[in-house]
Amino acid sequence: PPPPPPPAGREPVLLLASDSPRAEHEVREAMRSSGAMAGVRLLAVASPRGEAWGGVEEGANVGKRRAAAKRGFIEARNAAGLVNRTANFAALSSDLRLLSASHGFVGTAASWTSRLALLAITGERGALPPFVMLDRPLGQLWFAGKS
Repeated sequence: PPPPPPPAGREPVLLLASDSPRAEHEVREAMRSSGAMAGVRLLAVASPRGEAWGGVEEGANVGKRRAAAKRGFIEARNAAGLVNRTANFAALSSDLRLLSASHGFVGTAASWTSRLALLAITGERGALPPFVMLDRPLGQLWFAGKS
């Protein structure tokens, strides 16, 4: 079922929190072209965690072999001392606190942050909220298949 409407006198708001520099443009374009989100205000929060925290530009690993791509992963950046772990933890904690009050969720199943956010929302609501994982069904990552 669709989520309940916002309380009387309050406009519906879609919060977009992403570390992708293109996400806001892509969501605004999708909202405009579909018409299904008319009357919904998009609130975008920029989180330039990748490049700003010693990472690589989005899409920089496309087409690279795994070994070369792994040099840009947060684990490798952390081992090289390029990740401010305190700032990373503070940002994650803030994200989870904000997202736990959500009525629904869109994320990626491969992201631990997305999975934690979905669990936080579920814990606050006492039930699984409406959600979509953009990359693959959630169960494909969390459960082993029969061998």
